[in-house]
Amino acid sequence: MLDKTATEADPSVVIVSPYVSLFSKVGNFSAELGGRYNHHTNFGENFTYSFNPSYRMKNDVKLFFNSSTGFKAPSLYQLYGQYGANPDLKPERSFSNEIGAQWLSPNKKIELRAVAFTRSIKDVIVYAYPTNLNLDKQNDQGLELESTFTIRTKLNAKAFYSFVDGNVKTQVLGKDTTFHNLFRRPKHMVGINLGYQMNPQTYVSLNTKFFGQRSDLYFDMEVFTNQSVSLQAYTLLDFYAEYRLKKMKATFFADIKNILNTNYQEVYGYSTMGLNINTGINVRF
Repeated sequence: MLDKTATEADPSVVIVSPYVSLFSKVGNFSAELGGRYNHHTNFGENFTYSFNPSYRMKNDVKLFFNSSTGFKAPSLYQLYGQYGANPDLKPERSFSNEIGAQWLSPNKKIELRAVAFTRSIKDVIVYAYPTNLNLDKQNDQGLELESTFTIRTKLNAKAFYSFVDGNVKTQVLGKDTTFHNLFRRPKHMVGINLGYQMNPQTYVSLNTKFFGQRSDLYFDMEVFTNQSVSLQAYTLLDFYAEYRLKKMKATFFADIKNILNTNYQEVYGYSTMGLNINTGINVRF
């Protein structure tokens, strides 16, 4: 970071992070095992892993599981920047588990998938005026449901639902306090996509997504602390169409976003685009 005004002039770090992955398949059972060695000039050595076994049953049901760990070092700005610098920060470390099942109908026209997950993160870095600190422990859990239907040869539908919840444990006046925490992430999200291949050259799709109410934080310059604010739920409707010219190997497309011109915020204080259209041509040589 080229900054002479930082607490340490022009600070730098070097991260070396080789990764290896092994995959094995025996009959209907398969597994992947991966490991990453991290060497950070500030935080020394760290090892993370991922283990992902799966088993496909005779009735077209696939069962799978995943367990993994993560490592996230503080940024140079958090360590040495002009505001809140703390060279004693520790890295954030995470542990995640995921379990699920997937089913494909015998005629290949219906596919269903369900996944449940948990994630815990310790030493979460937060800005607590006047400095950055490792204060929080974050715990999340959720459920995801997905389905795909081929209604006719040319018509297919996809739908998904996701639920995610979380809480954070932090220290206030020396005591542990636990509270609900799900910033910028809706607890409920639903989506439906309809795609229709009108002919070999023309494809159209309609996509809608519902995002539930969320909370966000903003830094109040008057009291120098983070304040919570509610972000309203919203629904987006999009349309996409393309037409292919085989002889020219070209595809004309039109992508219309936010047809309903919904007024919404993903991040508090920052606007988003209303109705907008992106159109063009893709050519292959």
